[in-house]
Amino acid sequence: MSRCSLSVLALALVFASVHCQRGRDRGRSIFRSPPVDDRDQTAQPCVDKVMDIHFILDSSSSIYVRDYDQELQFVRDVVSRLDVSPRATRVGVLTFSDDLTRPTIGLNQYSTKGDVLGAINVETLPYRTGFTNTDLAIRHVWEDPEFRQDITKVMVVVTDGGSRSPGATAQEARLAREQGFYMFVVGIGQFLEESEWRSIASDPDSSFIFNITHFRFLDSVKYALPPRACELPPIIMGGACNIQQSADLYFVAAPGGTQEAIQLIDHFNERTRDDDDSLQVSYVINNCDGGENVALGNLDRYCNRELAPLDPTASTNSNLMDRVQRLAEDNRAVRRGVPQVMVLFMNQAMVSRERGGYAMWQAASTLRNSGVEIVVVDLGVRGGSRTGGQYAGSQSNVVTFARGSIVDQMQAKTDFLDKTCAALSRRSGGTGGRGPRGDLS
Repeated sequence: MSRCSLSVLALALVFASVHCQRGRDRGRSIFRSPPVDDRDQTAQPCVDKVMDIHFILDSSSSIYVRDYDQELQFVRDVVSRLDVSPRATRVGVLTFSDDLTRPTIGLNQYSTKGDVLGAINVETLPYRTGFTNTDLAIRHVWEDPEFRQDITKVMVVVTDGGSRSPGATAQEARLAREQGFYMFVVGIGQFLEESEWRSIASDPDSSFIFNITHFRFLDSVKYALPPRACELPPIIMGGACNIQQSADLYFVAAPGGTQEAIQLIDHFNERTRDDDDSLQVSYVINNCDGGENVALGNLDRYCNRELAPLDPTASTNSNLMDRVQRLAEDNRAVRRGVPQVMVLFMNQAMVSRERGGYAMWQAASTLRNSGVEIVVVDLGVRGGSRTGGQYAGSQSNVVTFARGSIVDQMQAKTDFLDKTCAALSRRSGGTGGRGPRGDLS
């Protein structure tokens, strides 16, 4: 054979080897991480951000292997936009189905972005199959002692459906929020389990729930999530309302503001302690049934979050106020000298139904004259500050929730808890009140 022929044969063998290697590469899992330099794309709000973020990935039987691949790729894409280091952002990853056995990626396990990216693969985090035990996964994470205190703490739950125990999942998410966690949900499907996603996510839902129709659209979330998480301030734990005297509390919401009211009531219940059941709570809301003079606790016992409120009529406002008047009178006859507080969630539809009249103002005035202190929560009413002051009898008892940043919403929640708790503690010489002041979720 000629020397030229040998050269041609050698080149052919080299080409075949390269082609074969590429074929093997295509057959391998997509979990091979690109070079770190190609993925060093830290988002500007995430530079030097001190944060612990933990991903919780659904690996149950409803997730196909290809979809699970895309889940892991999504986590790598988000991590590439974070400033990963022991002093800045630390990353944890947990996959879940029937059980939560190892392996996982712990917050203290890797100190560089490259190491974290290299660990997010099918060998480290194998595909599981099984049931969707979301509640156990959330509990496993919020109980993790490796989380740093007084910094931004974030959980990102990625799932395609409902959990095996929706009630337990909602409970564990509530406990996580009480421990200072921000809860994001990346829900895949056309609102298949919207109610459960809302029970997991922090408020407002529009900022903490990403809903996409298919795993291939996770790309649309990977750019929005990192800066949104990095801009969150720490939730400094310790602030709470401590009820230390008997009191009656009436939550009042008319159609048009029911869902917003229920979310804020959840926040009050999460942040309030009533160890001796001295607080009586009544839910004067169309979506609630039987919730009169009950103990502080789970709102879902009495209120249906998914039930559409009744269509309002011209008498809707007066009927709500008449009900509060009846409850207040009955309670005064039994619990003499006990402070009574009404929290009125004021929405635009409620104010518009007044049509320039004074029925609400007169009803509120009657309640105040009988000893009921009123806290007005303005849910974005035009001119709401002035109108709310008229209902409450004092501008200092008005809390305004305007559309704004998450920080603004957090401050409004703090004001809502402060003013309601102060009203419940003010009368009868009680000593109840806020604990150490802190930023609240």
